[in-house]
Amino acid sequence: MPYNPTMTKSAHDPEIPSGSPPERISDEDYVDRVGSFYSSLADATALSRAAAGRQAGERRHWASVLFTRLCNTACSVVVMCPRNPFNHPDRDHWDMSAIASLTRNLVECSFALHYLAFDEVGDDEWLTRLNLMQLHDCVTRHKIFSDLTPDDPDIDGFAVQAEELRNRLLTRKHFTSLPEKQRKRFLTGDHAWLLTQDEILTRMGQAENTRNFRGMWRYLSTHAHTFPVAFYRMAEQGSGHGLENNKEKGMITLVLLPYGEEVLRAATKRFNALFPDVDIAKELEAIGKREGKRALRSRTLIR
Repeated sequence: MPYNPTMTKSAHDPEIPSGSPPERISDEDYVDRVGSFYSSLADATALSRAAAGRQAGERRHWASVLFTRLCNTACSVVVMCPRNPFNHPDRDHWDMSAIASLTRNLVECSFALHYLAFDEVGDDEWLTRLNLMQLHDCVTRHKIFSDLTPDDPDIDGFAVQAEELRNRLLTRKHFTSLPEKQRKRFLTGDHAWLLTQDEILTRMGQAENTRNFRGMWRYLSTHAHTFPVAFYRMAEQGSGHGLENNKEKGMITLVLLPYGEEVLRAATKRFNALFPDVDIAKELEAIGKREGKRALRSRTLIR
């Protein structure tokens, strides 16, 4: 008998729980959750704007770059949520998979932010991380443009820069202390980070949450990559067609927004520690005075 994900029982096929929310989600609960996420986004954005343009060293520079990206991704999460402050209330479009994919991107950015900006390591190790990231960037650009515009005369420049970065890595004590097998693998330029996700999670003080993270990561990835979990039960659950339904409304309210907001708030707290002179509440007040009611929509939702 072929596998049918809509079946409740089968003597031959695995029984996979649907993952549907246990209760119908009220409009009030949904709107409150979107409002909570947006409030956290307003705090993060105010902090990002206050820290912009400062001469604060290379580590804080990359912290600012990645935190800006984090805020931008979080804003995209809000934009994808029906009844958000940006959209007309009659233009609701429900797409839980898009929000899940953006949430995965949010998590990835928070990992990069910790790895490159928050993690307290010595200068030599940090420069090793930076050079490896730059090598990956250079090699990736060489591959992209070699495929898209193979006749571009500037492509060879990427190969030259990549070789310079490999030589630079070989001067780093931290890099040369790594096992030879790892050094060879990193020098290909196919890996952006020295550490695995689980290792970064441990450095973030979340080692005890590795199993829970891995489960959430797998779930988010099924939507980012259109794996079967993302579409197998669409007909059964009435989801995936853009119209409001309890499955997507529930997952957005109970899982995706709380998880994404936790990631956003944790990163905001760490970024604020790099710029302790910034008072987020005062920044929000100042933005409201400068830009009027439009900026104050961070606390207001269209219902």
